[in-house]
Amino acid sequence: MAKRCPRCSLINPPSAQRCECGFDFRAEPSEVRHELERQSQGVQGRIVSGALLFGFGLLVSAIYLISGAGPVIATGACVTGIALLVSGLRRRARLEETRRAIFEPKQGALPEARVIREER
Repeated sequence: MAKRCPRCSLINPPSAQRCECGFDFRAEPSEVRHELERQSQGVQGRIVSGALLFGFGLLVSAIYLISGAGPVIATGACVTGIALLVSGLRRRARLEETRRAIFEPKQGALPEARVIREER
């Protein structure tokens, strides 16, 4: 059965001992759980940062609009905040899929995999 990396979510062949990102598949389950938890904390920080940055951008935009100036300065904060928020939410979903695939495997099924092309 193929192996999903808890660090990068890459699907590896059953015979792989290490992922391309360097994760060792021979690690103990407690180490895998620790890696998933570490990744999850980083993702949570990204989500919170994105929400705060977006909120700050909206606040500054409102202040600029009330004062009669354009919202040009805050547009970057809003866009960056949304990008961080969306990427964090997507990464959190992939981590949850990976956790389920490793610790709650279905008979003969894996979640959707990322396709990586080999260079020739």
